[in-house]
Amino acid sequence: KEEMESMERNYKIDNLKAILIFFVVLGHLLELFGGVHQKFLYLAIYSFHMPAFVYTTGYFAKRDPWHAFRHFLFPYAVYQTLYFCFRRLVLHKQIVLQYTTPYWLLWYLMACFFWLLLLPAFDSVRKENRLAVVGTALLVALLVGLDPTVGYAFSLSRTVVFFPSFLMGYYRLPEQISERLGPRITTLVSGMVAAGGLWFIAFQTNLLPEEAFYQTNSY
Repeated sequence: KEEMESMERNYKIDNLKAILIFFVVLGHLLELFGGVHQKFLYLAIYSFHMPAFVYTTGYFAKRDPWHAFRHFLFPYAVYQTLYFCFRRLVLHKQIVLQYTTPYWLLWYLMACFFWLLLLPAFDSVRKENRLAVVGTALLVALLVGLDPTVGYAFSLSRTVVFFPSFLMGYYRLPEQISERLGPRITTLVSGMVAAGGLWFIAFQTNLLPEEAFYQTNSY
């Protein structure tokens, strides 16, 4: 019975993924339109949807090197090759086949591969020290933006910047915080942070270029 209960799906995460997929589609559709309201919605979506996706990836992550190779590195190599063939044969672009810089959305597969390889180094961290580890990872993510050499190659910039979100999901950190503070206080604080972020995006739009949320370039 206990084994069956442990195998039950977490429908909250399923619902979260469905909502995030909707926002991904909506975000890309907004690129076809202009105007102030379009930019607000676009920036609002991009401010959270990818960190949330990375969080769900960490939530279901497995400490298994073969899983990392089979589900992320191998598909990356296959689709990277297909992208090359499409651009060369269909679009007639003069490009060179390479595997160090991902095409378009394939950065996520490469980043997931690196995150899974890093898991053994972070899996043994004690529960009481995990918040400090995530905080350190967040500090590194902020500092990496100062280095102009860290960019799209090997998906390095996004791998580092989104790694705190991956760790939060792997450690189930929001659940631990909710257990300590209580669900009401956690909801209140989260709501205040979200409201503050939306206010900043709405009234300080000029300070937030769209590229700031792509996490591929230095400051």
